Amino acid sequence: MTEPEIWKPIIGFPGYEVSDAGKVKSSMRSKASRIMRPMVCGAGYHAVTLCAKTQRKRRYVHHLVLETFIGACPKGLEACHGNGNPTDNRLANLRWDTHASNQADKVLHGTNVRGEQNGGAKLKESQVFAIYSDTGSCKTLGRKFGVGAMTVSRIKRGEIWAWLTGAK
Repeated sequence: MTEPEIWKPIIGFPGYEVSDAGKVKSSMRSKASRIMRPMVCGAGYHAVTLCAKTQRKRRYVHHLVLETFIGACPKGLEACHGNGNPTDNRLANLRWDTHASNQADKVLHGTNVRGEQNGGAKLKESQVFAIYSDTGSCKTLGRKFGVGAMTVSRIKRGEIWAWLTGAK
């Protein structure tokens, strides 16, 4: 038997409630409340626009769930999705945790964007291997691969792409 969904009012936004199942409802425009349809923002996270007095504010649903059921985000922590699915905003899947822990989760779930998967990457993995193993100067290699000498130096020192080269 499944547990009943629990609804709580969203602090600072009268007329809105959030559930432990990750749903948001509004009773702002009518006497009957309605479940809001979230928009997809950023890296696939769900968000809703809430109104308070004359202000409209876009809020991530996972933040609303955590703030309402757990409390405000402690300093130095961030919201983490336990299963790596940014649309799964159930309380059971969310927690406040460190950035390092959140990044470790992303590696575990395969949702970590690094290397060629990063839209801003200028190098392919094969090029990084070539740079790492080449004994030429950083300046020469930078010109050859279209990156700065500092980027080449950081690859060789294991500051970037270390997960790929095994450096450090």
